[in-house]
Amino acid sequence: HTQGEEIYYQSDGRYTEKSIPAISKLADLMGYRLAVAEGLAAYGGLTDWCLQKQSIPALTSECGKGVNPLPLSDAPSIYHRLREGLFTAPTLF
Repeated sequence: HTQGEEIYYQSDGRYTEKSIPAISKLADLMGYRLAVAEGLAAYGGLTDWCLQKQSIPALTSECGKGVNPLPLSDAPSIYHRLREGLFTAPTLF
């Protein structure tokens, strides 16, 4: 997912309450904001399935900002920004 530098943490108003502190911590580490997906971005993803069918914590991280598709040259700076969150996430849930 690329665009917005934000984290979607709910689907159709559903989210796991106990996951909010962990997801907030990830947002802080990544410098992203928590957001509610709208329009086409709001449905049909793995986050929806996890929350609606499995009742387990899930999120979608929208990485980067610019015009789609983002250039491959943006990858190193995006990874650098997200690295701590990527390696910290498993310990938070």
